[in-house]
Amino acid sequence: MKKNGRFFDEYLKSLPEPGNEGTLKNYFMDPVFKSRLWAKSGSMARVRSYAGYVKTTSGKEMLFCIIVNNFNGSARNVVSGIEEIIKEAIINN
Repeated sequence: MKKNGRFFDEYLKSLPEPGNEGTLKNYFMDPVFKSRLWAKSGSMARVRSYAGYVKTTSGKEMLFCIIVNNFNGSARNVVSGIEEIIKEAIINN
């Protein structure tokens, strides 16, 4: 989409930003995500997924997709783990 899509900017603007709107309204609240993360979420029983774009602290743009399937325990713990993975990617790339 980014390389060949002429509507990429509109597409990116359609993705929720953390803490503001949509499915990310109550997630990714750490300030490191502000203006650096645009993503969609997906969920079903014992499944959580996030896919989107991040901009690292060094300015690198990355896309990601994380799917956790058939987990035990709380969904909040799974999402916290996903947040940590993405946070590490933002900080260390």
